[in-house]
Amino acid sequence: MLRAYGACPDSELSLEQGDPSAAKVMYSVFPVESSSDLTFWNTGTMPKISKTRFVIAVPDLKSSSAFYRDVLGFTVHAIPDPGFLFYTSGDCTIVAGQCPDAIPPRDLGDHSYFAYLQIEDIDLFYTSVLASGTEICKTIRDEPWGMREFGLVTADGHRIMFAAPRLEKSISPA
Repeated sequence: MLRAYGACPDSELSLEQGDPSAAKVMYSVFPVESSSDLTFWNTGTMPKISKTRFVIAVPDLKSSSAFYRDVLGFTVHAIPDPGFLFYTSGDCTIVAGQCPDAIPPRDLGDHSYFAYLQIEDIDLFYTSVLASGTEICKTIRDEPWGMREFGLVTADGHRIMFAAPRLEKSISPA
């Protein structure tokens, strides 16, 4: 039996020998004192991710595509299936599918976040988004992890975080 100790010293995950779910991923296993000490080294065979695409359900493709095009600056691409549109900007592609009967993203609370997009000129973009009247769910601010970021709510109710590396002001010697 393999024992993986969790964030609490008395909690553990046991994987029985011969368990097929344990055969795919191997972990370095050791006891930890706190969640900050919890580290597992995955030695599985996951290849490097070379590109990301997001797939979202929207109640109305027409209003969704107008928001992504007019407010966020994405290019909208039609495909042969009329129930889908692709929104692209740089290396980001969002595949939007019309799903009028799905749970509205607005009703999902924090689970409606689907992307964290790193961009350039974040302050200029933030000003543009504010001017459009878009709902802001997190005002722009510098974060301790070195990013300047803000969050918005799309016309469909999805939430997106936009971020840029924080520029530190250099201090010249006196």
